[in-house]
Formats: sequence, structure tokens, C-alpha cells
Amino acid sequence: MRRPRFRFAVKEDPIQAAVVRIFGYMGRPDVRLVHVPNELADTDMKRFRQKRLGLWPGCPDLIFLAPIPEPTTFIECKRTGKNIASGSTQDDARAWCLASGHNWALVNDPDQIIPTLERFGLLRLHAVTGGVPCGKDL
Repeated sequence: MRRPRFRFAVKEDPIQAAVVRIFGYMGRPDVRLVHVPNELADTDMKRFRQKRLGLWPGCPDLIFLAPIPEPTTFIECKRTGKNIASGSTQDDARAWCLASGHNWALVNDPDQIIPTLERFGLLRLHAVTGGVPCGKDL
């Protein structure tokens, strides 16, 4: 008898690396991607130092900077099946991003990467859809 196939949870780092890799292959050349090193604040001393240097608590993992007048896009990466906790600093950051007119998304599954980048117009024209515009025309 065949064993059932289980879909294993993918950790946060591989999901974030996949977003960066996919954007590198298919992303618009006029958009810049910035990684926020929140994971380096693993002790109170490091958290204090990073906060003193301007780290925004709860800041999403990836920031996509597009030319004006397009909004900035913030993407929070989580391991498969995980979400941000209500009332957390990440939830506060999400609320601020959306209230300020920026794009924000949570990616917690590898299958969400391309649709999310496409939804915000971050991919090159024809990169995914084979001729149908997948964002703003460049």
C-alpha cells in the first residue's frame, strides 16, 4: 500500500529566498528590493542595538521600492501555515502600511509568491502570463 504524500511545512527563510530569486528572474528592472534584517535581533542586546540604529519593530521582511507615484510594497514572509499574531508589532506594521496607502502582503506558501508579485505589478510584462499584461505597462 502506498504511503500518503504529506506536504511538509516550508520554513520562512526558503520562502523569502524564493521570493528574492523569483523577483530576480522576473521582476521589473525599475523596482528595487530591500531585505530588512529583523532576524538578527535574536537577543535583547541585539534588539536594543538595532532599534537604536533605526530598525522598525515589526517591519516586514521585504520592501519593494517602485518609482513614484506607485506605492511601496511590503511583503512579510512566514513559514507554511503561520500567520501574524493579532496585536503584535507585525500586525501594527501591517495596519500602518495599509493605512498609509502602501501595498502589504503575507506570503506563507511558495505557491503564493508569483500571484502576490503579479498582483502588485512587480513582475515584467509577459514574464508570467505569456502575453497578457501582468501589471502596469512599462
